Amino acid sequence: MNQDQLLKQNEKLIYKQSWHYARKYNMDFEDIKSEAFEIFCKALDRFEEDRASFTTHLYYRLRGLNDYCKKQNIIEGRYLDHPLSEKIAETKQQVEIEDKILEKTLFYEAVDLLSSGAKKVMEVILNGESYNPDLKRIKNIGKYRVAPVLRKKLGWTMQKTFEVWEELQTWWAENCNEIRN
Repeated sequence: MNQDQLLKQNEKLIYKQSWHYARKYNMDFEDIKSEAFEIFCKALDRFEEDRASFTTHLYYRLRGLNDYCKKQNIIEGRYLDHPLSEKIAETKQQVEIEDKILEKTLFYEAVDLLSSGAKKVMEVILNGESYNPDLKRIKNIGKYRVAPVLRKKLGWTMQKTFEVWEELQTWWAENCNEIRN
């Protein structure tokens, strides 16, 4: 019998077992079905005709779906009574913390490249000092929102604000895209 005939003959078994494990472990049927078809392909390679029928061999191999589902639940943290699930959760949390630290470190290193004037502009923006309810027509935080604050706070001219703003735009384009990627 060729592979297409074996697939056609055993397709119902593959679907039945996939549904069984999807319900048993409350997992996505499509994921389990994909794994079941991988098991089918491996079963084709390992099948020995003189030992059993292909259907019996496949049925035995499809029991591997049970292990697959358990493993996926452990990885996704749904199988909470497994001894490794706590360790996996701790590891995921540690990786998330390390990623945040790295992002902040990269950001602070990038901020060190700015002039003192550009750092002051960032401070004004991040502290919310550039918000002015009278300037409702200007929707974005931009140089036109920041300029009046800097003029009042530091005595800067519009020209000075625009020069520093250009520095910030260049800095943002060069550094912050790298940090996010």
